[in-house]
Amino acid sequence: MKEYQTGQIRNIALVSHNGAGKTTFVERLLFNTGKTTRMGQVDQGTAAMDFEEEEIARQGSIALAIAPVEWQEIKLNFLDTPGYVDFVGEVNSAIAVVEGALVFVEAVAGVEVGTELVWQSTADRGIPRILVVNKMDRENVSVNRVMTSIEQNLSGNLIKLQLPIGEGTSFKGVVDLLTMKARMGIGEEVADIPAEMVTEAEEARFELVEAAAEGND
Repeated sequence: MKEYQTGQIRNIALVSHNGAGKTTFVERLLFNTGKTTRMGQVDQGTAAMDFEEEEIARQGSIALAIAPVEWQEIKLNFLDTPGYVDFVGEVNSAIAVVEGALVFVEAVAGVEVGTELVWQSTADRGIPRILVVNKMDRENVSVNRVMTSIEQNLSGNLIKLQLPIGEGTSFKGVVDLLTMKARMGIGEEVADIPAEMVTEAEEARFELVEAAAEGND
């Protein structure tokens, strides 16, 4: 078994309201990094993270599960937590031992009760957070609506790291504001930013740089 130094290990909690796609996200990571040979499905009871009999029957997580993934010589331990408020103890256990959290927001529903609870819990512990707006390719997705939901219901200085290219069934990829490149579809395909989004991307990039400059070293 490969050994990692302490500085090579990151523990990251995946938290959200139920149904935002945390477990499916982990399944994709495990498949893409070769940890599994096929991607499991939550609604089919084949997800690697939902292996308890009750989880398979419920088609949803009820217990904390850990997925180790290696990326650029760093071991990322993703702690997949239940979204049901009934199992908040599992969420609190994960938050107590991680250095960061990914907070998932379902693109159609926006911020829900569970989202607000985990956002506040991670804030109370001073844990760095990244918001992940998931399921962007669903029907009836509105970027403006979900962003308004986030801004009105979650506190903090929120800065965009990516911009979506399209929305709903027209969703094609994202603009990465760190590299100022577009990532299209599945895989490593990198392209130039669509011409119609260049101005928007430049403005968002400026806001990102300004926020970084104001941060504490």
